[in-house]
Amino acid sequence: MIGDYNAKRAKAEKLHHSRLLEAGKVSSHPEVKALLKFVYAEMEAQGLTFTRHAKKIKDHIRTIVLDLYDAHVTDPDLYLGYARSRNDYGPDSRNKALFLTYRITTKVADFLIDNGYVDSHMGFYDRKNPVAGKKAINGCLY
Repeated sequence: MIGDYNAKRAKAEKLHHSRLLEAGKVSSHPEVKALLKFVYAEMEAQGLTFTRHAKKIKDHIRTIVLDLYDAHVTDPDLYLGYARSRNDYGPDSRNKALFLTYRITTKVADFLIDNGYVDSHMGFYDRKNPVAGKKAINGCLY
C-alpha cells in the first residue's frame, strides 16, 4: 500500500515537470524535413491521413515533433502536456489560437504513442499546474 502511494507520488512529481505544447517552431534543416516526411509517410501507410487535410496534418506533425525535440534538448525529463478533451479546442481556446485541432492533434499524438516514438502518461487533477490535467508526452525522435 505504501509502495503504491510512493509510486503514484513519484509519477505525479515527474509529470509536474512539464509545460504545455507550444506552436511556432520552424526548422530548415534537411534532417528535420526528412523526419517530418517520414512521420507523415508512416501515418499515411497506416491509413491515418486524408488528402484534403494533408497540409493541416503536416503542420500538426511539425508542431508536435519540433516541440518534443526542443523540450528534449532543453531538458530530457521535461514532459509536454496537451489536451485530450474536445472542449479544449473550442473557438476561444488556447489551442484554437495556435491553429491546433482536436482531431488532428490527438491523431498525431496517438500515432507517436502507438508506434513507440514517445512516452505517454495520463494527466491528473491539480489546480496549481495547468499541465497536470492534460495528457503528457515525452520523447525525442531520432
